[in-house]
Formats: sequence, structure tokens, C-alpha cells
Amino acid sequence: MRTAIVEVLPKVTHRLCSWHLEKNCFQRVKDTEFRKVFKKSLYANFEISEFEEYWKTSVVFLGLHDNSWVQSAYKMRESWAMAYLRGTFCAGYKITLRCEGINTFIKGFLQATDSILELVHSLDQAVKDYWNNEVTVQFYSTYYSPVLTTGLEAMELFASKVYTRALFK
Repeated sequence: MRTAIVEVLPKVTHRLCSWHLEKNCFQRVKDTEFRKVFKKSLYANFEISEFEEYWKTSVVFLGLHDNSWVQSAYKMRESWAMAYLRGTFCAGYKITLRCEGINTFIKGFLQATDSILELVHSLDQAVKDYWNNEVTVQFYSTYYSPVLTTGLEAMELFASKVYTRALFK
């Protein structure tokens, strides 16, 4: 996938999924201290020089400089470390879960045997259904009052006006 992105979209940053990276770290590196180091390296608001110093010091201290997963993760750091991704537009995505949800929704409209024309029509219908769902949720959030249950009416009323009905519930 990385090779295809570089070839087709050369100016795009391919960000790796932080959830999958953490899972891989857990599976490949048994040192619990390194797992903490990796998580901090993944999310901390380091400058690049701070990240580099933190990583190298931690890896040497923990004796993981020969670990192949640690080495490969470091080589790909520009695709996952916040220090390198700061200022890069990622549409709020750090994990692929949101994308996977949208993909699942769209797959419900597609068939493997669809022609290009059928594909375009199916995608058009998927977008229309998606927007219809958004409008319906917005309508219910705007015109229906929720059932208040906590006894904190002022706070609940405020929250009901700020959040969609589903999120409010």
C-alpha cells in the first residue's frame, strides 16, 4: 500500500494506524517498559530532536537496539510519530477505525460484479443514504426534546442542544 500511495499520490503523507502499531508493539516486544516508551513516542507532543533523544536513550537503556521490530518501527517513524506528523493534515484520523466504518457502510451498496456505471450509481446512492441519515439525526436533535433522567435538568438540556440525540443518549 505504501508503494502504491507514493506512486499514485506522491505528495500525500501515509500515516500508519496508531492502534495497529500499539497492537504490533505488544505482540513483538515483550518488554513492558518499552511498550510505555513506544506509546509516549507515538502520542507525545515532542519536537523532532526531543523525540530522537527520547527514543535513542530509551532503546539503549532497555537494551533493545538489536530488536528487529524496534528497528523497523524507528525506520518508519515519519509515518507514525506525532513529532514528525505535526502540521500534517490527517482529517483527525489516528486510527483506521473510522475509515473502516465508512468502508463497511459503502460495501453494503457494492457488488464485485458491478460495471463502472453501476459502481458510480451505487456510490451515489451510498452518499445519498449517508446524507439522509445525517439530516434525519439533525432533525430529531433539533425538533424533539429528550427525556431527562439525571435530575440535572439545566445540564441535560444544554447537552441535548449541543450533541446529537444518539450521542446525548
